[in-house]
Amino acid sequence: MPLYAKIDVTKIDKARLFKGEKGTYLDLVIIETPTSKYGSHIIKQSAPKGTEMPILGNIQLPKTKDTPQRMSREQVKQGLHDSPPPSDDVPF
Repeated sequence: MPLYAKIDVTKIDKARLFKGEKGTYLDLVIIETPTSKYGSHIIKQSAPKGTEMPILGNIQLPKTKDTPQRMSREQVKQGLHDSPPPSDDVPF
């Protein structure tokens, strides 16, 4: 299944491009944003901790019937899971 992304190349910090054996490279970070109306993930240029980089673009992952529903951090903290708690009963 292909994923499609759009980035605004004018926002790339060209000083962070680096040479490799086979070309010039750019490190990107993809961050999940489940509440955004623009996409399910945003794309930023990688930078050292504490350095805020602009959003370059977004990715919208296609929704399928097999895609698991994401739980919010609050649901995870509260232990609200779809599956039943583990059982101590061993079937063998």
